[in-house]
Amino acid sequence: MSIARQLIDESGTTIVLGARLGSGGEGSVFDIPDVDDGLVAKIYHEALPAHKQAKLQAMTSLEASYLHTISAWPLRTVRELPSGEVAGFLMPKITGCQPIHHLYSPSQRKQYFPKADYAFLISAARNVAAAFDSIHAHGHVVGDVNQGNLVVRADSMVRFIDCDSFQITVGRTRFACEVGVQHFTPPELQNIKSFHAVARTPNHDNFGLAVLVFHLLFMGRHPYAGIYLGGNGGNDGNEGDAGNAGNRSGDDADSESGDNKSDETGDMPIEKAIAELRFSYGAGSAAREMETPPNALPLSLVSPEIAQLFERAFTEVGTQTGRPSAAQWVAALDIFRRQLRTCGVDHVHKFPAHLSTCPWCEIEGRSGMQFFLPMLSPGVLPADASATTEQIWQRIRQITPPPRLPDYDAASNFDTTAATVPRELRLKAWIYRGSLLASLLGLGAALALWPDLAPLWILTAVALVGFGLPHDPYTEIRALRAQALRAALKNFSIVATRYRQLAEVHAFADKVQQLTRAKTAYDRLPRLEQLERMKLRGSVRDTQLAKYLAGFLVADAKIGLLGPGRKATLASFGIETAADVSALALARIRGFGETHKADLLSWRRGLESKFLFNAARGVDPQDEAALVARFVAQKSRLDTSLREGLSELQKLRADLLRMRHATRALLDSAARDLSQAQADYAGIAGRWALRRFMRRAER
Repeated sequence: MSIARQLIDESGTTIVLGARLGSGGEGSVFDIPDVDDGLVAKIYHEALPAHKQAKLQAMTSLEASYLHTISAWPLRTVRELPSGEVAGFLMPKITGCQPIHHLYSPSQRKQYFPKADYAFLISAARNVAAAFDSIHAHGHVVGDVNQGNLVVRADSMVRFIDCDSFQITVGRTRFACEVGVQHFTPPELQNIKSFHAVARTPNHDNFGLAVLVFHLLFMGRHPYAGIYLGGNGGNDGNEGDAGNAGNRSGDDADSESGDNKSDETGDMPIEKAIAELRFSYGAGSAAREMETPPNALPLSLVSPEIAQLFERAFTEVGTQTGRPSAAQWVAALDIFRRQLRTCGVDHVHKFPAHLSTCPWCEIEGRSGMQFFLPMLSPGVLPADASATTEQIWQRIRQITPPPRLPDYDAASNFDTTAATVPRELRLKAWIYRGSLLASLLGLGAALALWPDLAPLWILTAVALVGFGLPHDPYTEIRALRAQALRAALKNFSIVATRYRQLAEVHAFADKVQQLTRAKTAYDRLPRLEQLERMKLRGSVRDTQLAKYLAGFLVADAKIGLLGPGRKATLASFGIETAADVSALALARIRGFGETHKADLLSWRRGLESKFLFNAARGVDPQDEAALVARFVAQKSRLDTSLREGLSELQKLRADLLRMRHATRALLDSAARDLSQAQADYAGIAGRWALRRFMRRAER
């Protein structure tokens, strides 16, 4: 049909369409070798309305060379004869690229980007943000943000495609973006029925950009896909794809109907979670009644700065005060990438500097999941590589635990001398005591001689004591020495507590136990590898079937009424291919719906029925190599743990002994100060007063 059409470009050059390179709902893309090998033509299936023709004409009139560099931007319109109507356009031919979801999807990444590591993903995310920044800087808005309009090269550079859907502003004229994909659409636009009259803004784009960055940094997970902790998610059976007139049609319109309302009790579809700002990650996820999917990476995987940007993008903050801009993402991701560290066991593992250990090693060891293909670095040996693992273990066993710390004898005798009292003060004390004694004797004599005047003598004695006699000169010095004694008691108590804590430290024993577990796991590896080899040989058919099923992507398949939102949910729960589909895996997705589950299982069974087993192929050499690489990585990881553990254990023992010695010295000093303070107090107040003081302090 297309071949018979007479087409010319703006310069009058006849356009002869070559091979069809791709086809979508709106049009098809063709080679045009007779015109320019570096260009392709997009020709629409149907006649375009006047406003779309004007939009294409405006786009081709823009002289923005950088836009041409980062995208398949329309360069020249193609018109159909004899009407002269715009039928399509010419654009740069993009080669050597893959759709961006081939990179962030763990299953597809191993096939299309086998050498990609986390640094590569961050670089790609940074380049996505830079591309958005360029679009915004030229006054345009992507609008229809989705995983299908970005492609990525092997060097992590990205380019936009399907640019004819963008919102374009030329002069005072704005040409709308009339389509959108819901799980990249911001909350404030989720309930829009049509985008025809909507003026998109960079802040709207910034939501979809943040989703793409999240996909890349979190292995294809969607930030709003999780386990809903509430009751009924309020789903009406529609995922929104069918009811939203503004959503993309054609290839992207995998609509779902509402024929299974009762299946969705307690479900939280992604578009509804977006509209209600139910971000599944971060500290506030519980308050939003959401929980991350099983085996999902935590938000703490990324730096605190990146995590804060996600919080701004996916919570009410972004709606109210603005989401992180593309330029802010570029700056933050540049810094984040520079902060990465390389794992000492597997150099393909790159992880943020704020983490003390490699998260990828921990995930692989705990769950068996493998996000990056192992690439052990030959020639890079751990510290003390001259010793064998057994020799390292023998050295670990020879390290004796620190000796038992004896109880501290607080009653140890120290040479103390009570602080002396100045001669003048002692003289005043004798005068005070003599005056007091004379007063008492006088009172006694007066009472004996004139008992009838007893009240008078008593009042006279009180007046003398209160006003006539000198005051006790030891009062002030006694208070000062009591204060010093209390301070000495407090200091001794603090240091004694620290001493007791050092006596009960379990860090050394815990480290020995940890290293013992590592050595046990190391010793078991040969047997486990042998069992895995036997299992591999005995499951050739299952392996071939799994590989066959892994070639069928859920995202690309027509499965019942399963739409893009449900497929994104499946990807967030680790179900990307037919090989991932099982009743057990689907049961983990709360409220997914029995109809959808049945459709998925039926789809898998249908594919299984077409599988042909080839017994002659035997064990795939790639599978055997992968098994060897996996066990080499585990062996290297455990060997490194033991070697590093030897140094850590030696340092732990030395540090503990040093702290004990230092704390014992501090305790001796505190006990000596306490003894001196006691002697000082007793020297002025007496030993009976000291014993009473100490009893009160103990209580």
